Amino acid sequence: MKSRPYKLTDGYSVTFERTTLGVNCEWSPRMPRGRKAERVMPYYIAARDEWLAAQASSMGGSALVIGL
Repeated sequence: MKSRPYKLTDGYSVTFERTTLGVNCEWSPRMPRGRKAERVMPYYIAARDEWLAAQASSMGGSALVIGL
């Protein structure tokens, strides 16, 4: 099941979906690159963390994210 769209900044939004292999992220518009990505990423990380916390809570557990 897909999440609600999370509004980021600069007109971007992202939708998350839990899959058997992990998490699928659907960007609108297409995922930014370069300096624009640097501006958007803190908002993406906050939205991702909020969504993962809700997913973990609904399963009665916790989530671990390892950023590379």
